[in-house]
Amino acid sequence: MSRRIYVGRLPPNVQRADFDDLFEKYGKLVDVRIMGQFGFVEFDSSREADDAVRALNGHEWRGDRLLVEPAKEPRRRDGGGPPGAGGSPYGAPPQRALRRGQFRLTISNLPRETSWQVRVAVVP
Repeated sequence: MSRRIYVGRLPPNVQRADFDDLFEKYGKLVDVRIMGQFGFVEFDSSREADDAVRALNGHEWRGDRLLVEPAKEPRRRDGGGPPGAGGSPYGAPPQRALRRGQFRLTISNLPRETSWQVRVAVVP
C-alpha cells in the first residue's frame, strides 16, 4: 500500500491544524495538502497510512462522514506511458504555441455553488 491517502467529503474551512489533530495519532505526517473538500495526507510509512484508512474511512467528523482511502498514483501529463494505456510510444504531442497577444486563463477548484456572475467577472 502507498504511504499517501486520499481524504474526501471534508467539511468546509478545514485547516492544516485540524488535519494534524485528526491524523497524527496514526503516525508521522510527511505532507498534508488540503484542496477544498478533499485532501491528501502522506505518512512516514505505508503501515501508518493503512492504519489511518482503516480507522477513519466512514468516520463522522464535524458532521460529515469522511471518505478515506489509499491515494491513486497521479496520472502522467506528458502523454508518455505504455501504448494501449493511453500513452503514446512517441511521447506527448507538441504543445501549440499561443500567438503574441493571445492569453489563456484557467481557473479551477471553484466551489460548485459559485454563481455564473462570479465566474464571468474575471473575463475581460
